Amino acid sequence: MTAEILNLLTLFILGIAYLVLMSKFNITLSSKFIKQKNTAGYILYASVLIASAIYLVQTADIASSANRYFMRTNLYSSAVLYSCAFFILSFICSIFLILSSFFVSSMLTVASEKDELANNNIELAIMHGIVLISLALITHQGFSTIMTSFIPYQDMPY
Repeated sequence: MTAEILNLLTLFILGIAYLVLMSKFNITLSSKFIKQKNTAGYILYASVLIASAIYLVQTADIASSANRYFMRTNLYSSAVLYSCAFFILSFICSIFLILSSFFVSSMLTVASEKDELANNNIELAIMHGIVLISLALITHQGFSTIMTSFIPYQDMPY
């Protein structure tokens, strides 16, 4: 029971930290595009958080599996270390995903995305949000496979 509670607390604390840091990154990023708050900015802000949450859910699942594996052998420090590493990797990949979505969105429109978002172009913000969330849904399984490969599961002899 202690291992499950420690697992839950680890995921809870790291999940909150991830969301707070992603929100701060999102605010910093949107302030470069939008000087005054508008609907397009809020749509983009929400899209970033949704796409990040897709990665966050996947990361929490993998970290929980790693925690169970390490805690079965009383390697509590390894469990916490792996969880932290997975959440940091997820955060870095989410930032890469967000920046990639700007690249993809710029290929889909001839307008200056910075100017259009500043002028409250809701259609562009929705399109960008769809691209961002789609990229997260497309890539999260590959991301999961890479992260899972770091857990040192023992080979089964068969």
